[in-house]
Amino acid sequence: MIKLSLPAATLLLASAASAQSLDSESHYIGAFFGKSIVMLGSSDIRLGGGLSYGYGRPEPRFKLWTMKGQFLLTGYLDHTWPIHYRPGDAQNYSTGFLAGARWLAQNPRSNVTPYFDFGWGFQMADQSTLDLPSELNSTPWAGTGIMVPIGKYQTLFGLRFVHISNAGFVKPNRGEDELFLTSEVRI
Repeated sequence: MIKLSLPAATLLLASAASAQSLDSESHYIGAFFGKSIVMLGSSDIRLGGGLSYGYGRPEPRFKLWTMKGQFLLTGYLDHTWPIHYRPGDAQNYSTGFLAGARWLAQNPRSNVTPYFDFGWGFQMADQSTLDLPSELNSTPWAGTGIMVPIGKYQTLFGLRFVHISNAGFVKPNRGEDELFLTSEVRI
């Protein structure tokens, strides 16, 4: 049996794609891996990762200074598990959707394009955890990184912060803050 890392699997899935201009629709196949951080009352430190598929389209109303903007929709599958097992801890599988904006700070003298993301979404988990007593949660998020050409593909490497919370509908609402390393191939 052949085992692939998430970034390798992402690149393999995109092997038939071609690069696009920044002014056209975009499709992103990605992978992410990270860890929850203790912040704002959370206490359940978890590792996790997953796969994502995103769709972006140019949005002239999102232009920010000289940066072009994209409206971005992303769906993902996520798996988290506790770093240190305690009774009551559980592995968690979730599906989520993010909506937001991506700004690309293109420099004509460089192949490296910084990007910035910001948005909101929701996540449905298969079960509750210590910091997330509800299976349905809200997910505000922000990210940053760089887009670089690798061969004929545009590849994004970044960092994404996601706050997961039920917005106080189920108590106690500690929430969970996750910091992910992301890798996406723009197809």
